Amino acid sequence: MTDDELLANVRARREWCERVLALFHEIDEMPVRGWGERRSPTEALHYGLELMEWMRDWYARKERALKSRSGTGKAGTSAPG
Repeated sequence: MTDDELLANVRARREWCERVLALFHEIDEMPVRGWGERRSPTEALHYGLELMEWMRDWYARKERALKSRSGTGKAGTSAPG
């Protein structure tokens, strides 16, 4: 895999995390019905939110590192070797 391919994969995963987070935040704004006082559905959702935030941040750090590795802000095209 070239540096450009790796960067593209990392960027795609970060963007996916951002889309999932947006969806989870929309769900979090919806009223919970039918569960009474049980907090299970919101606790699971908040776990998912925190996990996706951590994943997004990890991919963002990796993306920055890959960009800076080339010194130009864009990953190089050579394969590791």
